[in-house]
Amino acid sequence: MFAQGYPRELDTSWITFPRDTQFRKQLFFPDAVSAHPAKMNLHLQQACIEFVAKPGEVILDPFGGCYDIETEVLTEDGWKFFKDITLEDRIATLNNRFIEYHKPVRLVNKPYKGKMYHIHTTQVDLLVTPDHNMYVAPRKSTKPRAEWEYGLYPAKDIFWKWVNYKKEAQWHSIYRNFFPVGKLLFEMNDWLKFFGLWLAEGYTTSTVPGLVGIRNSKQNLLWGEIAPILEKYKIRPQNISDLSRLAFTNHDLWNYLSPLGKAQDKYIPREFMELPTSQLNILLNYYLKGDGSKYGKQRYAWTSSFRLAGDLQEIALKTNTSANMYLNTKSGDMNYMPSEDRVITAKHNHYRVDFLQPSLGTRVNSNHCPAEEWIDYDGTIHCVEVPNHIMYVRRNGKPVWCGNTGSLMIAALQGIRVILIELEDGYHQLEQQAKTELERQIPEAANLVTLIHGDNRMLMPIPCHHIISSPPYSN
Repeated sequence: MFAQGYPRELDTSWITFPRDTQFRKQLFFPDAVSAHPAKMNLHLQQACIEFVAKPGEVILDPFGGCYDIETEVLTEDGWKFFKDITLEDRIATLNNRFIEYHKPVRLVNKPYKGKMYHIHTTQVDLLVTPDHNMYVAPRKSTKPRAEWEYGLYPAKDIFWKWVNYKKEAQWHSIYRNFFPVGKLLFEMNDWLKFFGLWLAEGYTTSTVPGLVGIRNSKQNLLWGEIAPILEKYKIRPQNISDLSRLAFTNHDLWNYLSPLGKAQDKYIPREFMELPTSQLNILLNYYLKGDGSKYGKQRYAWTSSFRLAGDLQEIALKTNTSANMYLNTKSGDMNYMPSEDRVITAKHNHYRVDFLQPSLGTRVNSNHCPAEEWIDYDGTIHCVEVPNHIMYVRRNGKPVWCGNTGSLMIAALQGIRVILIELEDGYHQLEQQAKTELERQIPEAANLVTLIHGDNRMLMPIPCHHIISSPPYSN
């Protein structure tokens, strides 16, 4: 009853719906549907719904495209691989120009063998199935790039085309005036200056509980800016001859900062990611004053913490720009230091974060993009569906806005015939989907209402036989 080659042994193939979803019986798939749908078999595994053709035919996927296993997505808890996402995660999505967090409607994890579209440039690295929805702005003849319109296009339709990818967004949040640390109450902007520099150059020590320090060669920064902030809260730096080091004893600050890790483990607590753009800029600027560099308008940050590098990318997004992350030095690499005339062996990986200038988008011109290709893939693919259909994803350290797996609404708007188990129930569910999308103020939802009432060919019943509810699989 199953198509030849179907990987019965792979129980990792699933599509998960929330328990309260209205769409568990809802089925749709691209227009490559079999000419004899009555001969198809319906396979149900947990909350997975998928069509399986008669033996010898291909397996039809009703849920659209996916990403490869190496792709991550930004969540409210930071970067996560798609394979690790749950229905409780809140995904960073794009609503017009603004960042919003939403729980996924559906998770997709399944095996795949076939062609994948790979785009890898200095700014974009994506590996997706041919029908995956890409969020791009195609070239509009002679119009300026500012007038190019972004939309969701299947990867196969933009191959060798001139398009823009979007990497930035706008972020709105609530301004915070104060930040408590134990018995201390800092003005938030004062704290962000100190904390940003401490993340870059600071330390605590377990051998001397209470001792907090910052090392930086810029004496005006340490003693002209940070020391007065500390003294404002009655924290007095130690009198030491080495003016490139600022140290003090305070148990409240030591207790807060010590758990944030040593240099290779540092991270930014999630509560700071909720700050508005203006305050995140303060944190970022003072980090860059410590572990940053600048060449012209280009800014760079350096860190031995992979997690902190990802946090800096998130801050870049929320300050209306973007940043790419690179492995600059591997643990064990040897580098010659001319100033000291010696070779130094790296103890840890070292990462560089490149901050980009706000722009009209990242342009990919097929005439100058040799790194656009179709490759053979044999492994697992993953995705989620979110209400806004656009997510912030990252592959090999390069983040970009991109689409999610196919949805009923997108399928209907593309004129793809929708097949449902029960015709009457199908109308009800499709109408409910349109109502939900209208409530979310998605303009195209009005077209969906017209389609489901104006074209009965989009809906057709299908007889279901040989239903299997759970593994093990059988013939």
